[in-house]
Amino acid sequence: MKSSLLLLLFALLLSSAALVARHQYLGYPFQGPGFDPDRQAVTGLPPGTTATVAITYGLVDPGKGNAFLRQLRKVLGNLPDQEGLIGYAVRKQMIGREVWTLSAWESRDSLERFVASPAHREAIRAGGIPRDRVRSVIIESDIDDLPLSWEEAVALLEESE
Repeated sequence: MKSSLLLLLFALLLSSAALVARHQYLGYPFQGPGFDPDRQAVTGLPPGTTATVAITYGLVDPGKGNAFLRQLRKVLGNLPDQEGLIGYAVRKQMIGREVWTLSAWESRDSLERFVASPAHREAIRAGGIPRDRVRSVIIESDIDDLPLSWEEAVALLEESE
């Protein structure tokens, strides 16, 4: 009797921990060549400048987590070389398959050049997220409002549906 009660309590504890962890995230905070993390401000652009912000959500296919992480590392390694990048952030569920990205660019053209880059095209092809499991939105934002919080970014994605 005691052992079955202990097993039940252990199972409840594990399922509770999984529910909490499902809403916990791993990732990279907003960073990049045009962002000062100490001041939490965009640098090198005049106040009042408008940035192009891309926000994406994806659901990684089961069993494709390693492929996703491999492609993510390649893209992140390539990002600092992208002309016009202000900054970026990434987050992924600790337990789960959901992932979000946020990037800010000096112009729509610089974002489009990045999207057409070999590293990004390869990530789209081999990253483990089918096109029908991706949502994205592109907005214009005053640089003084950067970085967006994840709550703001997710709300913008949901509004765009």
